[in-house]
Amino acid sequence: MSTQLVKPSGEKTVEEERLIGKSLKRKEDVELLKGRAKFTADVDLPKKAYSIFFVRSPVSHAIIKKIDVEGAKSAKGVLAVFTGEDLRGVRMGYWMHYPGMLEPVRGTLAYGKVRYQGEPVVAVVAEDAYLAEDAAQLVSVEYEELPPLTDPIRAMDSQPIFDDLDTNILLHDSYSSTKSVEEVLKSAPVKIDVTLYNGRTSPQSLEPRVHKAYYDGEWLTIWASTQFPHVVRTYVAECLGFPENRIRVIAEHVGGGFGPKSSVFADELAVYAIALKLGVPVSWVETRTEHLLVTGHERDQIHRVRAGFSEDGILLALHDEIVADVGAGGTFWVEVQPAMVASVSIPGPYKFEHYSFDLYAVATNKAPWSPNIGFGRPVAAFVMERIMDIAARKIGLDPVEIRRRNLVNKSDFPYRNPAGVVYDSGDYKLSLDVLLDLLDYEELRRRKTAEDGGVKLGVGISVYSEYTAPSSARLQVNLGWEVGGYEKAVVRVDPTGKATVSLGVLSTGQSHTTVYAQIAAQEIGLKFDDVNVIEGDTNTTPYGFGSWASRSMVTAGNAVMLASRKVNLKLRRIAAHLLGVSPDRVAIREGYALDSLNPEKRLSVADIAKIAYRIPTKLPEGEEPGIEEYAIYEPPSDTAIVSYAWHGAVVRLDTETGSVKVEKYVVVDDAGVVVNPKTAEGQIHGPVVSQAFLQSFSELKYDERGNLLTTSFWHYPPPTAEDAPAEFRVEHVTSPSPTPGGFKGMGEGGAIGGPAALMNALADALGEQGASLNKVPMDWCEIWALIKAGEKKHSQQPQNR
Repeated sequence: MSTQLVKPSGEKTVEEERLIGKSLKRKEDVELLKGRAKFTADVDLPKKAYSIFFVRSPVSHAIIKKIDVEGAKSAKGVLAVFTGEDLRGVRMGYWMHYPGMLEPVRGTLAYGKVRYQGEPVVAVVAEDAYLAEDAAQLVSVEYEELPPLTDPIRAMDSQPIFDDLDTNILLHDSYSSTKSVEEVLKSAPVKIDVTLYNGRTSPQSLEPRVHKAYYDGEWLTIWASTQFPHVVRTYVAECLGFPENRIRVIAEHVGGGFGPKSSVFADELAVYAIALKLGVPVSWVETRTEHLLVTGHERDQIHRVRAGFSEDGILLALHDEIVADVGAGGTFWVEVQPAMVASVSIPGPYKFEHYSFDLYAVATNKAPWSPNIGFGRPVAAFVMERIMDIAARKIGLDPVEIRRRNLVNKSDFPYRNPAGVVYDSGDYKLSLDVLLDLLDYEELRRRKTAEDGGVKLGVGISVYSEYTAPSSARLQVNLGWEVGGYEKAVVRVDPTGKATVSLGVLSTGQSHTTVYAQIAAQEIGLKFDDVNVIEGDTNTTPYGFGSWASRSMVTAGNAVMLASRKVNLKLRRIAAHLLGVSPDRVAIREGYALDSLNPEKRLSVADIAKIAYRIPTKLPEGEEPGIEEYAIYEPPSDTAIVSYAWHGAVVRLDTETGSVKVEKYVVVDDAGVVVNPKTAEGQIHGPVVSQAFLQSFSELKYDERGNLLTTSFWHYPPPTAEDAPAEFRVEHVTSPSPTPGGFKGMGEGGAIGGPAALMNALADALGEQGASLNKVPMDWCEIWALIKAGEKKHSQQPQNR
């Protein structure tokens, strides 16, 4: 795409190449595909690194009576052994202080008591990972087991699992948009009263957590597989009482973030504390079993929903009683927030006035909550979209029609939802029409009506609204988070005319090196290949809060745009001086500054940069040497930057075997202005297949003793290529956000809308029996039972002869 500058006379002159909106090839792919990319486990430390192995609690709730580490200390290759007593002074602090939220004391290694299976109790440091694990087998821990709490409902009235608290309810939060919610519910012609469950899941990135650290007597250097290196640096300084200006955090390529790597866990902080105490390089690589046992546990919410509809399907009021099982208190950065985000996300794209909720975040003897892609929003989408399908069946409306009747109109924006969140922009009805067209919805309904036999067709749709890139005000006022919502970009053109963009965010697969280069190249006027992007090192990048909440493009992308515009302006000022024209006549295109009225009159950016750095006597009067600018972008506080998407799933259910095959999957996404459509498609494909499918059919399950039963991929199977849709279509519509670039976040959307669409499709395939589906991840035994119940009911009906 290109536009042209126009002379005052109307004559077209210099073409302007537009890079934003082009599907340029990713800069990252070559080193990844050729195996040259370096991940944290690949980092060679300055000296020989010692490996850490954690002895973890085999029980979910117990008093630690005695720990014997003498055998381990004398084992071959062992340098040191640490217990909770040795690290007792290291505490995990809180950055969230929400009114009424309890803050139990959190340490690194368990001291006196364990509260979940997998809690780290002892750390063994040895010459290599094998010797450390062998020595760990010689550690003896005597436990006095206590009654475990695995049911959050029962835990609400049980003995607290934290000794410094008098309850297991870490937060009770209530809200009502009006005083008439109960009255409207009582008088509604159509009433829905249903309990919906979202089970515990974990995203399971390809790369587990990996952390290395070395204290050389002056600097504590940390190599971390993380989504926010600057946050790690500040938090570690606080927790260890070590000067922040002598801590360096380096993040290499990250093999999947999906949320858990935007957290700091107890075992990670223990690694850093051990490095500081020993003064030798240490390394810890999490095993897959450990990852399943303690990493990324989230969702796990019960929603008892009462909704009232008119006879023609208009949603009148909704009350949601939420019980969230947060496990043993949450990790740093995530205490109870996913449940809070779910509670305000329930209204989604629907226009109604009367909404209320009662939220209980409850501690149990399960692994602590940590972030999971979507962060509460997948639960909200599942709840609301299931309610819409249940109501449609009860009223006798098509699921599409009941949604259409309740959608916020384009003319309503900016729109304040009944939970108080202001949506910036959107066109839900247009996007729905695009979805139906791509699905060929009418033909699917016709095929379903005509079907006969053992394979049943199911069609499910869902929609969500995701407020992305929350502002500092929203984070602090609405969530009690002492966290900034801004990002800073530094853009420098070096003396040879090439540009470098430095950022405090971090790519975990979102193509930052590509998309930020596109923005900078367009706004400065350089070639795409002449822009480099630097992230991941706290010593060389500006302070930033990292990549989470679908925020990187909105915050860092706009900061890059603004800083690049400043660079462009400086280049034009210098070029205008050298060319003898006014700055408004200068245009910069593909590395050249041109007189727009006489394009043959030009200077290369390299020539301008050489003068700016090396021959400052030729600069305009008052112009500073060098070409480096920065910008800080903070999202607006009076409105949320809200992306949304429609998901449509077509499944085939084999009633003979119970197997489900996704025949077709369609996503219509509105992420505002899309910088690179091809990489944006990848941001949808990945979360839909790897996360929506995983978290729709695989659940982390505990027994009544608090033992995790799903400790391998045999029991918690990730999706494979065979599970991917036979046909996958993605379409973008554009409602620009009120930001400089018009961007919205979109990296988590596939995981938000997917489970609801898949469940609704499967419920549709099951017919009347599908109305009782109320839990995700879906249980294959329940699906099989529903198939058999449907067959039995059908066989008992009178047959027409």
